[in-house]
Amino acid sequence: MYLADAIKLKSLLHKQIDKLLEEIERVAFIELEKDEPLPTIQSRSLEDIEVELESIRRDMRRSRSSRL
Repeated sequence: MYLADAIKLKSLLHKQIDKLLEEIERVAFIELEKDEPLPTIQSRSLEDIEVELESIRRDMRRSRSSRL
């Protein structure tokens, strides 16, 4: 892998991590008015997002170790 490709890959992975962390903030907390029912459907569960985030972090670690 060329250095320029590695830099692009690292940038893309960081952007994905940032997006997933923002999504976690949206999914993890809900604001409700008094006596308002809990929403039953969410786009994705917190566990789904965490699994994807761990996968991307694993890719980041692999890209770092492949340079050595």
